[in-house]
Amino acid sequence: MDIKRTKKDTIKFGDIFLRDDNVERKFLLCITPHCDCLHPKENIDDMFHFIEGKQILLSDGLGKAEKEFISFIYYENHPISIEWHCRPFSIYIPKSKNHVGGAATKVKIKGAGTKIQYLCTLRENYCQRIANHSFQHPLRVGINFAKK
Repeated sequence: MDIKRTKKDTIKFGDIFLRDDNVERKFLLCITPHCDCLHPKENIDDMFHFIEGKQILLSDGLGKAEKEFISFIYYENHPISIEWHCRPFSIYIPKSKNHVGGAATKVKIKGAGTKIQYLCTLRENYCQRIANHSFQHPLRVGINFAKK
């Protein structure tokens, strides 16, 4: 069952966007907490948190679904799997561009201009697991890969 959104709805937790910068098709997942999405200017200075993902083979996604961070959506009327790279980053999205409908929105990611287009919204319980893991990454202190 799809989560119904209107063109005037603002960006919220779990929204998936397509990033197509003519090099590689990637997907973005909004992991900004609900309360911050409700009042983005006051709470986060319009700096929304996202992670990036790429499409993988559906069979690979099914095999990794229980132990990795994979989402399944319909894209162009076909089921696809997206493998998320759980490293959060922020995108400035002012009120004038904060909507999920209509044409693609121009944004800058890591200094490069690109466009993002809303696709769908991931159910909250699926997104919560991904967001919790993603926000652990910037909290680490010390040496990475200490077990190696």
